[in-house]
Amino acid sequence: MEREVHINSKEYGLDVFAKMNSFREENKYCDFIIKTGEKRMPVHRCVLAAGSEYFDCMLSNDTKERHEGIVEIRDVDSSSISKCIEFMYTGKAFVSDEKRVDLLHVAHMLRLHRLYNGIASFLGNQLNSETFFTTREIANRYDCSGLIAVCDNFALRNFRAIAKMDDFKKIEAKYLDFLLSADGLKESDRVKCKALMAWVNYDLTRAASLFNMMRHIEFTNVPLSYRKFLMDHDATVSKSIECFKLVMKSMINLEKVKASDTSLDSCIIVLDHSSMKMKRLDVETGVGTELQDMHEQMRSKASSVVILDEYLYAMMDDGSNYRIKYKECNARWEAIAQRNGHWGLAVVLNDCIYVTEHDHCSERIERYSSSKNEWTFIPNRANAVAYTAVAVAEECLFEFGGRFSNNFITPGVHMFNPESSTWSEAASLKQYRYNATAVTHDNVIYVFGGSDKYYDCLSDLEIFRPNSNTIELVALQNFTGNQFTCHSLDGMIYVIGVDSEQPQTIHVYNPKLKALTNEVTMHDMSVQRCDSVLAFIE
Repeated sequence: MEREVHINSKEYGLDVFAKMNSFREENKYCDFIIKTGEKRMPVHRCVLAAGSEYFDCMLSNDTKERHEGIVEIRDVDSSSISKCIEFMYTGKAFVSDEKRVDLLHVAHMLRLHRLYNGIASFLGNQLNSETFFTTREIANRYDCSGLIAVCDNFALRNFRAIAKMDDFKKIEAKYLDFLLSADGLKESDRVKCKALMAWVNYDLTRAASLFNMMRHIEFTNVPLSYRKFLMDHDATVSKSIECFKLVMKSMINLEKVKASDTSLDSCIIVLDHSSMKMKRLDVETGVGTELQDMHEQMRSKASSVVILDEYLYAMMDDGSNYRIKYKECNARWEAIAQRNGHWGLAVVLNDCIYVTEHDHCSERIERYSSSKNEWTFIPNRANAVAYTAVAVAEECLFEFGGRFSNNFITPGVHMFNPESSTWSEAASLKQYRYNATAVTHDNVIYVFGGSDKYYDCLSDLEIFRPNSNTIELVALQNFTGNQFTCHSLDGMIYVIGVDSEQPQTIHVYNPKLKALTNEVTMHDMSVQRCDSVLAFIE
């Protein structure tokens, strides 16, 4: 009976191939030549056939190369041929960044599966929004199924980042349709819609594909202002009956709302502490219509509320946070991840919630990702500051004024760009100002009230235009206050809670006239600072 002699076969195989490689380098027992350009490389047929399907097919059939013992490979990088030969002998390959694609091309041609899969894996590990399009093109050209899958997963996870790249506008319709319809795409409908429209308008011949792709977007989750823009100003939508109807259908409930009444889509929701109810506010009459119950924590804690997609979020002064599907009558509040900071003002930018530490001097601002349910700190401001006014425009966050820890009041205007994760100084207010309130209307930011460096309440506003970094100071009649909220709705700005003696008064500001035009009183409601939010309800 024979028994196995225990030998390290792996080491033996390595030793044999190392010896074969030394024979190759010494041109010993070589029986075949690979020629590329002026370079001739002696090799062993048995190694080529074992390592490469390409050479196995060539050398096992009645070919000219088999009989003549030489093959000439043209129009390829000769150094990549050398590295492929070395790989077949050693199982190792080294390549510079600029030669990766050349080596992948030759490895694919010679059917060196392990080598080109290794290069593809390396490319996949180095994938980012800047390399994505080139890497995907390489993966498709050489049919690297593994790398194709890696690119697809990357695109679904980082749709917003790649949609900002110029090459996104050049992707084929079939691939964009795949991305928009994929279950793995967790991006907001707003981002998907803007990416689609940028792609279509880059080449208007694509308009024929628009309707089918738009059906992958839930337009009720797209901001009302952008839907109106598409219908009024985007020719690819306004000139297509199907596309126009699809957007229009999202703006009105055809069963409950008259076709002529499109304003019911947007409203202001207030938190009424007297009834502990969220209420939809009629800004013309001051009457509130009950929605869901407020969260019990709101009874004793200050909160800042924002709308993000289908949820109303409430950030409490103890760092706890809650959300509710505000359009659903029977929805219940649910807790989300805890914040690290103090109470602050909340704004929404690029589907993330940003919260300042409003009444506490700090360099920090926290950002919430709903897809990850986590809070992270963005890069610190240059100085610790409190009582800033915050607004969003041009896909950036702007902070106005504030008070430093030494009680110095600043007129500074600072901008945070989430794409570059950097802060920069944008302008300087006309007044030293803190505890003001800012609101964006038609891509212009209006900074109302607050207190000056003498701690006196201001009776004016400053109009900041982000596209030119210019500021205009406007005096206001019968207006003095701080710690209130503002909302842009149907061409007007509604200032809620500015009057400390009559906190339920709503001041109505007309941006075209640059003046306060009238006042509305909220009836039977107790609304505190930051307890109102602009929302969309059908």
